[in-house]
Amino acid sequence: MYFKGTDFEFTDPAEVIPRDFDQERFSGDLRFDFRLDDRSTLIVNGGASRMASSIEMTGIGAAQALDWTYSYVQARFNRGSLFAQAQPRQPVRPGVHQHERRRRHLHAA
Repeated sequence: MYFKGTDFEFTDPAEVIPRDFDQERFSGDLRFDFRLDDRSTLIVNGGASRMASSIEMTGIGAAQALDWTYSYVQARFNRGSLFAQAQPRQPVRPGVHQHERRRRHLHAA
């Protein structure tokens, strides 16, 4: 999916960094279903999303998001009444805490 547009323009006099009202996002998902036998199913899916530029609402107000990327992978297994799933954690670069990583890509707007 691809999205590009312009957000509603609003200038808050209290903001020191001007907002970029252009928005652009890319995303995609992929899923495979495997029927292993009459009672068993394995489902593997994953995807990625890249927000090139966007204004996002947060718990403390609007924030400018730039070059924010998210990806995921998941595997699910069903056999009768048994259900199991696995989803690895998104890796964080060594020496960078998650809130510091987020702060680099979210600039108060």
